[in-house]
Amino acid sequence: MISRWIRLCVLCALLPLLLAMRPVDEKLLIAARDGNLTQIKTLFDEGANVQAANEQGTTALHAAAWNGHRDVVTLLLRKAAPVNHATSDGATPLYIAAQNGHSAVAALLLNNGAAVNQATNIGVTPLFIAAQNGHREIAALLLQHKADANHVAEDGVTPLFMAAQKGHHGVIELLLQQGAAVNLTLPDGSTPLFVAAQHGHVATVSLLVDAGSVVNQTMTDGATPLLVAAQNGHLDVARLLLEKGALVNQSVQNGVTPLHVAAQNGHREIVVLLLKQGAAINQKARNHATPLLLATQNDHRDVVALLLTQGALVNQPAPDGATPLHIAVAAGHRDMVALLLKKGADVNARTADGKTPLHVGAYQGNLEIVKLLLKQGGKKRAKTLSGERPIDIARQQSHRVLFPLLKP
Repeated sequence: MISRWIRLCVLCALLPLLLAMRPVDEKLLIAARDGNLTQIKTLFDEGANVQAANEQGTTALHAAAWNGHRDVVTLLLRKAAPVNHATSDGATPLYIAAQNGHSAVAALLLNNGAAVNQATNIGVTPLFIAAQNGHREIAALLLQHKADANHVAEDGVTPLFMAAQKGHHGVIELLLQQGAAVNLTLPDGSTPLFVAAQHGHVATVSLLVDAGSVVNQTMTDGATPLLVAAQNGHLDVARLLLEKGALVNQSVQNGVTPLHVAAQNGHREIVVLLLKQGAAINQKARNHATPLLLATQNDHRDVVALLLTQGALVNQPAPDGATPLHIAVAAGHRDMVALLLKKGADVNARTADGKTPLHVGAYQGNLEIVKLLLKQGGKKRAKTLSGERPIDIARQQSHRVLFPLLKP
C-alpha cells in the first residue's frame, strides 16, 4: 500500500571511519558517541576539528545527538559544530535526535538554528521519524517550531501516514490539530485510514474517521478500508467501519467484496460479521469465484461450513463448470471433500469438458479422496467429452494404486 516505510539507520555504526580523517578527529567522533566530555575537551586542546566527518558524513554532533548526550551537544555547538550538516543519507543531527527520542537534544539543536524541515535524500523530515517512532514530545516540539505537518516525501507519504501505520494515537492527535490532511492520497489511492485499517489500529481508525476521513474511499483498484480490514483479519476495525457507514458489498474492480477476501483468508468471525450486515453470500467476482469457492480452495473448513449453513450454493459452478467439490478434490483437501459431500455436493457434477470430481481425483492420484468419492456414488464409467473414464486418466498418470478401485 505504501511503497516503502522510512527506516533510516543513519549513524552507520560510526566505524570504519574515513581513512583520510586525522586520528585526533577520529577520536573526537568516538568520544562524542560515548559522551566522554573530558576527553572531548582534551581533543579540542590537541586541535580536533569539530566539523570533521567520516565517509558517511557523520560528524561529532551527529554522534552525540544519536545517544542523547546533551552536555556534549552543548559543547560542540559552542565550538561552532555545523548544526545542519547532513550525512550521506541526508540526515541532520536534529533528524537523529528525533529518531531516537532525545527531546532535550532536539530542543537544544532547534534553539541553535537547526532547520526543522530539512529533509533526507528520500524527502523525510524530522517530524516523519518522530511520528513513525511515536515520540509525541518531540513531535510537539517540532510542530511548535513550525514543522510542516503536510510535508510529502518522495513516495507520497506524510507524517500522518507514518503515525497511522504504527497506531501512535497521541502523535496523530497532534498532527490533526496542526492541520494534517486526513484524506491525502498516495499514488495507489490509499489514505492514512487504509494504513490504520491494514494494521488493525482500531483507535486510530476511529480518530481518523471522526476527523473526516472518507470511510468508503477507494484505492485505484477499488479496494476500500473495509476490504483491507477484512483481508487482514481485523475484526474490531471491520466492525467500527461498518458502524461508521462502510458499504458491506462494495467491490474492487475485479468484483471481489470484503466477504470474498475474508472467506479466502479464513477469517471466520469477520465472515459472520459481514453476513449479519447483509453481505451477498453468493456474489461472484469477475472470474466467477464465490466466497465459498475461495474458502474451499484454501481449505478453510470452518468458513465453508458457516457459508453453507447461511445459504451458500454448494454446487454453484465457475465458468468452466468446476464446482467447489472439483476444487477441493484438485487441491487434495480430503476433509473438505467430505464436508462438501455431507452438505449435498453433487459427486458427479461435470465441468465444461465433462470431468467429474472422480476424473479429477484420478488425475491427482489421491487414494483416500478417490475412495470417498466412490463411496458417495462417484461413477466409474463417466466419460469426459473426449471419451476418457477415470481409470483412463489414472493410467495416463501411472497411479497404479487406483487401478483396482477404478476398474469398471
